[in-house]
Amino acid sequence: MRLAFLLLLASTLLLQQASLARADDVRSREAYIVNGEPAGQADIRGTVAVALLSEEQAQDEFAPESLFWGRWCSGVLIAPTVVLTAAHCTEQCFWYTCEDSNGEPRDCYDCVQEPMPADRVYVAAGSRTLDDLRNAEVVPVRDLFVPEQYVTSAYWSLDVGECEQLGADEPSCERPGFSPDAHDIAILVLDAPVTTLNPMRLLASVDDLAGAVGVAIGYGDRTQPGSDELLNQDRYLSILHQTTTPVEQVTDQEILTAAGENHSGVCFGDSGGPLYVQKGSDLFVAGLASRFRSDADGPICGVGAIYTSAPAYADWIFEKAPEANPLTLSGGGGCSAAPGKMTRSGPLLIGMLLLVLYVRVRPTALTAAPFVLVTATLIGCGSGTPSDVSLCTETHDPYRIFCNPDAEMIELRAAEALARSEVPEDALLWMVHSSPTGLLDPDGRADAWRFAYYLPGRRELPEAEFREITVYPEMTFVVEYTGSELACIPTEPIPVLDSRQLMHDAIRFMDSQGTTVRLGDGRNLFLIQQHLCDEGDASRNRITYDRMTAYFDDSGTFFKLEDPPKKANPPADAGT
Repeated sequence: MRLAFLLLLASTLLLQQASLARADDVRSREAYIVNGEPAGQADIRGTVAVALLSEEQAQDEFAPESLFWGRWCSGVLIAPTVVLTAAHCTEQCFWYTCEDSNGEPRDCYDCVQEPMPADRVYVAAGSRTLDDLRNAEVVPVRDLFVPEQYVTSAYWSLDVGECEQLGADEPSCERPGFSPDAHDIAILVLDAPVTTLNPMRLLASVDDLAGAVGVAIGYGDRTQPGSDELLNQDRYLSILHQTTTPVEQVTDQEILTAAGENHSGVCFGDSGGPLYVQKGSDLFVAGLASRFRSDADGPICGVGAIYTSAPAYADWIFEKAPEANPLTLSGGGGCSAAPGKMTRSGPLLIGMLLLVLYVRVRPTALTAAPFVLVTATLIGCGSGTPSDVSLCTETHDPYRIFCNPDAEMIELRAAEALARSEVPEDALLWMVHSSPTGLLDPDGRADAWRFAYYLPGRRELPEAEFREITVYPEMTFVVEYTGSELACIPTEPIPVLDSRQLMHDAIRFMDSQGTTVRLGDGRNLFLIQQHLCDEGDASRNRITYDRMTAYFDDSGTFFKLEDPPKKANPPADAGT
């Protein structure tokens, strides 16, 4: 027969009673959320922690310590000011005493339909270990959206097929628990852009995803609830873990994953965390962690999970948060996060592992539960990864001059990797110019790229030493020169953006402002990216076309289109 399953959020109680997973079931790394594999700095990508204040905490003036006892989830940055997470993370739920059919008192659980106010939600970015918690960038949420069709998790009824209840906490189901009615996704629009992480882009489609291997990542529990057996080992000081997880099945709205190697998988606190999948050499956001699957045996955190399909909600996401729309449904992060900046609320995260989840369930309920964690609160690089859709069309290159398939062309990141081999390890990327000949196509490929690197400590300031590298697909040219009148002393390089995604965003940004890019007839594209210590203002990064200039920030987000400044295109020998 078919049974309806109530999906329950975790309670705020701390180790007062036995949890769903018995402590004696947790004997090795196999029970760790991501099999005990800490995420490296480059693995953070767009993954963030989502901190949720209680109503009582929100009544007081915000302070770091006010988040110590809040709820938290995981999420993913898809634009500098937009984060995706699970809708059930934003619920306002509570426990109360009710009566069973025999009139006996028991614990019951309910949620109100409206999500919590946005001013009770914060996003924390940039931390992966206990050591760097103080450097987390914490940003308040300005707006919060959940789908109108979303029904709170206290009333989720999933058609999971025939099930036999083996025990109060141990359901055995034939089907994993897909539901077309869950709509478990939320948009968080931030009050300020995140500067320490690289936004990821959404996968265009999940149609061919079954059989692929994804990457599950989040700030969730590292052991089964109820066990602290391994928490003190140095290996597990990381607060952000990841694992590979096979994609078993997809539906129109959801993605099912299987257990990873050694029974690794998502756990409580990973709700809303991304499922990354690889296309070519880049990772994309395919889904957001929603709940555990119902049809597998073993520790609840290691059997696989159900993810909300992010591409299925792309139109809704871009409607509610237009700033997240890169005008293509694909792309993603790819470079390492920059060192975190200290914020007023950064120190709040040092106590995140002081608490551990305790889950209470109704005696009659089964546990296909969402993995929101009720515990201590957790707390630049380039643009997104390439678009799957080419803009080398008759609209943008009618003469096929710039997109000539016989021409040797190279994208920015590939060119910079070649240039990087020609400079010392401590060199900081100072400037990027696209082809001096103007041969830059709508997909971000040029016949050459020109880079300048600042070599710190070589000369007495304000004089500085630079190395200029011009990279062609088959050769490079190196020139050293000196400069002066720096606007500041550089300590970080400019980010290496994805030229394909950047050009796609630029062309569509121009189009949205009434300028259609049509190459040829003397009109071309030219890209300039320069260090803040060179130009010292927000107009240092720009893409010019004809008589228009589109300005972008260091994350690759375009913010202004206007007539170009007088020196939009420096002479080819500038700086030599």
